Amino acid sequence: HNMAWECAVAVQIAHAYGGDEAAYAIIDQIFSNQTYIQTIDATTTAVGFLQDMLGETLEGFGAADWVSNYENAENAALTSWKVSAFRGTDYLPKYFINGVEVVMSASATVDEWTKVINGVLGINDDDTTAKDDDLPEDTCTDDQTYCQYAPGAGYCCSAG
Repeated sequence: HNMAWECAVAVQIAHAYGGDEAAYAIIDQIFSNQTYIQTIDATTTAVGFLQDMLGETLEGFGAADWVSNYENAENAALTSWKVSAFRGTDYLPKYFINGVEVVMSASATVDEWTKVINGVLGINDDDTTAKDDDLPEDTCTDDQTYCQYAPGAGYCCSAG
C-alpha cells in the first residue's frame, strides 16, 4: 500500500528504540490496522498515526523520538528492502516451502496451510486412522523415490 515505506520505517524505529520485542509489537499493530493504514492518503497523517501507535506500544516514546531515529531507521529499512529484493521478495507477506513460492493469504487458517504444506510434501492425508497411508499419490519402484518440485507436482526419480 502507499504507506508501506512509512510502516517499514516505523518498525525500524521501534527496533532501534526497544529491540526485537518492540519491533514485533509494532508489526502486530501495523497488521491489525492495515486496512485503515492503506486508506491514508497523506504521509503526515500516516506518520501521526504510526507515532501514536509507537507511543501506545513503547513506554516513553514521543514524536521527538521519531525525528531523532528517522534517518537511521530509513537507512535500515532501505537495507532490508535491498536484501529482500536481492532474494527475490518483491512483496510481503511472501511464503516459501522447500524453496517453492506459495501464494497464500496472510489470514489463511491452519487447515488451509496444512493442505498446502501437505501438497508440497506430496502427502495425501485422507484419514488419520491408517498408518503409512499418507504417502505421495505416485507409487515409485524400489529403486526410485518421489521427487517433489512444486506444490502438488512431482515424479518418481532415481533414489539417492
